[in-house]
Amino acid sequence: MKKKTHYIRNFFVLILIGVLCYLGYYIYEKTNVFIIKDISVMGNIRITEEDLKDYLLTDELHFFKLNQYELNEKLESYPKVKNGVIKKVFPDRFEVVLNERMPVVALEWSEQYLLIDEDLVVVEVVNSTSGYYPIRGYKFENFNIGYEIKDNHRYILENAMFLAFMIMSYDQLDDPAITVEENQIYLQINENLNVEFGDGDNMEERFNKMIGVYEKLQEDGIYSGVIKVFHDGYPTFDPFEE
Repeated sequence: MKKKTHYIRNFFVLILIGVLCYLGYYIYEKTNVFIIKDISVMGNIRITEEDLKDYLLTDELHFFKLNQYELNEKLESYPKVKNGVIKKVFPDRFEVVLNERMPVVALEWSEQYLLIDEDLVVVEVVNSTSGYYPIRGYKFENFNIGYEIKDNHRYILENAMFLAFMIMSYDQLDDPAITVEENQIYLQINENLNVEFGDGDNMEERFNKMIGVYEKLQEDGIYSGVIKVFHDGYPTFDPFEE
């Protein structure tokens, strides 16, 4: 028996397929169903979801048209982000996992401060130290937010920052002031007691020598003068004249 051909049924099936294809195209291209609308963030401390939303969603981003590599690259170009990854969540959302750049010291710049991380990357420019340990007097020509401070005397700044770390871990000093003058590092423990560290090479050794002299001076009741540890030899102490 010859099989009956269902022309009308096949015609409507084709029409239905065409309608579905057009509907899919319309939703894909003409609506905002697949436009990224929101993000969730993990690993953030100082950065808010709103910060990243304002940064990442400046344009209409289509879920299916995004280049994952370029997306992650844009995230890592954000000054406060050290590294991170963005995961697309169907149909219109990002999940962001990041490792923030955390400032460790406040570097004086003109009448402002640059908050810099352990890699000497400028994270933020602020009007006060914002609770971070200040380093004053270091001279350099320019900087860019999100990039390392680079100049011929960068190692001086690294040594000064290392000094700040050690001071913060030694609770017997009451926030002494670190200054850099003509590529020499100085510490003002108080109005009458100063320390000369030179360029700060072998800073840990020099700091420990300074602490030994400082503690001996405290025992002897001597509170004014200059502790000199700017070389790798024995430290010296020059008292101020009364």
